[in-house]
Amino acid sequence: MKYGIIVSPKREYNNIGDEIMLLSLKFIYERMGIGYNDVVKINFRELVSYDGKDVVLPVAFPLFGYNELNKLTCWSPKITPVFLGIALCNTSLDDEDIEYLKKYEPIGCRDEFTCQGLRKLGIRAYLNGCMSLTLPSDNKIINKRDKVYCVDVYDDLVRYIPESIINRCEWRSSLTEDYVDVDYVEKVFREYREHARLVITSRLHCALPCMAYGIPVVFVHDLFDQRFTWLEDLITIYTPDIYSKINWEPELVQIEQLREAMTKNAIARIEKPTGDQILIDSVERFYLGRNKREFRVNFTDAAIRYAHQHWNTTDKYEYAVWGCAPASNAVIDYFEEHYPNAKLVAVIDTYKDMIFHGMRTIPIQDLKNIMSVVVVVVDAATKHASEYFNKIGKSKDTYICEMASKFILR
Repeated sequence: MKYGIIVSPKREYNNIGDEIMLLSLKFIYERMGIGYNDVVKINFRELVSYDGKDVVLPVAFPLFGYNELNKLTCWSPKITPVFLGIALCNTSLDDEDIEYLKKYEPIGCRDEFTCQGLRKLGIRAYLNGCMSLTLPSDNKIINKRDKVYCVDVYDDLVRYIPESIINRCEWRSSLTEDYVDVDYVEKVFREYREHARLVITSRLHCALPCMAYGIPVVFVHDLFDQRFTWLEDLITIYTPDIYSKINWEPELVQIEQLREAMTKNAIARIEKPTGDQILIDSVERFYLGRNKREFRVNFTDAAIRYAHQHWNTTDKYEYAVWGCAPASNAVIDYFEEHYPNAKLVAVIDTYKDMIFHGMRTIPIQDLKNIMSVVVVVVDAATKHASEYFNKIGKSKDTYICEMASKFILR
C-alpha cells in the first residue's frame, strides 16, 4: 500500500492558499518517515479514474464534484480516502455519497457547519479544523522579522491601518499566474516566516499558516461565515463593522498543543483510517465551550444582494455561472428557491469539461448574448472574469464579480 496526496493542474490563475494542504501533508508524511518524493501524486481531476497502485489518500480540502455526475465522493476503488478536514457548503447529500462517507468514518471536518450537517445525516464526524495549523513553527528566526505584509487586503480596510504600519507595508496577493506546487508554496511562506513581523490578510489560508509559523496576524473578512466558526477561541475575525476595533499589535496565537494533537491524530488515521477515539477527542475538545458568534453561510451573499437590487420574484431573467464550484452550486440553489423564473442558460468553466446542473460546461467565448446575460462569477475566476468583462465593455450591472474588485495591491 502506498501513500498519496492530491495535486492540482496548472490553471490561468492559481490560489496559493488552495495548495497549502500540500505543504502541511508533506510535513505530516515527514513525521511518519515518508519522503515527499515517495508519495503518489494524484491529480484532483483523476480521483475517479485513477488506476495506479492502491493508495491511502489524506483528504483535507473543500469537497465538490470531481466527475461529470457531480458526485462529492465515490472515487477510484484504488483509493482509500482518509477524511481529515473536509468542508462543504451544502450538506444535502444523496444516498450514494452518504453511504460512501459512512464507509470511511470517522469524517474529520474543517468547520462546524460541515460537522453538524454530516452528523444530521447519521455520519460519524468530528471537528478537526484546518490541517494548515499543523505546519511547524520556527522560533529561531523571530528576531529577524521586520516587515509587514498585506495579503489581499480590502480597499475599504486601508484607511484604518495606522500610518506607522501603512508606510512599511509590502503588498501581496495569493492569486498568481504561476504554476503552484509544493515548492512554490513553501517558497512563499518561507518569505513570510523569515521576514514578517505582522501579516494583514483576508485569506484564510494565509492567516492560518502564518499563525502556525508564529507570525502575528490581523485577519479580516467581509463577513463572518461558516468557515471561521472553529477559530473563535484562537483569533479575532475582524468584519467591517469592527474595523475600528482592530488590534494592530496582536499577540502570537498559541497553538502548540492543538498542533500536536492534530498531527498525532492525522498520523494515527493515515496509518489506521478508523483512527483512535482518544486522539480524535483530544483535537475536538479544543473547540468545545467557546462563545459562538452568529455566522452566515458564505458564497451566496453577493448574488443575494444583486438579486435584491435588480430582480423581482415574478419576472424572467437569464443568468450564467462562471466556475464549477460550491459557490455556483449554492447560488443556483438560492435562485431556484427564491427566483423561480430566473433561468440558468450556461455554465462557464475554462478548466473543467463536465455536466453541471444538466449543462455541459463551455468557455466564456461560447456564451450567447454575453452582454445581456447576468454572469455570477465565483472566487477562483474573479480576476480573469473582471479583466475580460472590462476588456469587452460588459456593463457592471450584468455581472457579479465582487471579490476581484475588493483587494488592493500597491
